[in-house]
Amino acid sequence: MNQIMKYFFISFHLASLVQCGDQALKNNKSSTNLISLLALHAITTPTLSYGPSNIALTVNSSMANLNPIATNFTPTTYSVNPALPSGISISSSSGIISGTPSQLLLTKTSFKITATSYTSSAITMIYLLVGNSGLFRCSYSGTIGGCLDASIGYTCNNSPSCFSTLSNCSASDYCL
Repeated sequence: MNQIMKYFFISFHLASLVQCGDQALKNNKSSTNLISLLALHAITTPTLSYGPSNIALTVNSSMANLNPIATNFTPTTYSVNPALPSGISISSSSGIISGTPSQLLLTKTSFKITATSYTSSAITMIYLLVGNSGLFRCSYSGTIGGCLDASIGYTCNNSPSCFSTLSNCSASDYCL
């Protein structure tokens, strides 16, 4: 759908919402009708996800398919930016991400996925790491694992740093 058509579609729906709200107020009804109408619009907003957004893959091993979860619309096309790593692809018609990654990604890399239908679109982000098996798993290693202080002993084999909590480790650019 081109930008002009999207503008008219959105304008039409906004005008309809305002018109319904005005009519509810003219009929001496409470603003509850307008609030209900706006809540219904919010509920029907299209969304897109792939489940967990942080994904670690093993280089040169076939990955499990990542299936899109589209709600409140039926996408007809999918795209990703930037391009996925070598060996991984997205189906432009189904949105399924699959393949065997052959390119290392040792730092979390973000990919913006857009799903589009005739009337709407939704965007989600996924973050990929690609490396050897077990490379990205956060765990407590303490000073034995190379951390200088036992109180900041969480790390993964891919990280040059240690973290005070498991969640800080998982949020780093090198671990999950």
